[in-house]
Amino acid sequence: MAAPEPVTHSLDGGTAMKERDDLTLLRAITLQRDKTALNQLSERYQRHMFNLAVHILGDSALAEDAVQEALLSIWLSSKPIDPAGVVKNWISKVVIYKSLDLRHDRRQCSRREARVATKRDTGSSTGSAAEEVEGRELIALLSNR
Repeated sequence: MAAPEPVTHSLDGGTAMKERDDLTLLRAITLQRDKTALNQLSERYQRHMFNLAVHILGDSALAEDAVQEALLSIWLSSKPIDPAGVVKNWISKVVIYKSLDLRHDRRQCSRREARVATKRDTGSSTGSAAEEVEGRELIALLSNR
């Protein structure tokens, strides 16, 4: 079975431009580091990637970060997608994983900040005075060696 011919689009007063199919673009990105191919793929799926990330993250700024992370991951990918696969589905998976990672990181950061704020508000420190003195003594011992 022969590969599909590129789709021809008319731009600016009838100028014809050949648009490469998704798989060809992805191969050009992963095998040749073709920036034009990355831009074309990005433009083609920008809205889809952004909407997917917003759905997961609930925040447009975070969604933009997730899309950028996904595009970077695609750019850095060293192996092309399976020819039998659908590129849009593969891109969606990358965006989903990057969005979930970002959401997880943000939650972890929020929890850490909450713990620090709680300790600050209650006046508790990370260690007791005895632990602090013990730590200083250990440092003094080690530096005398």
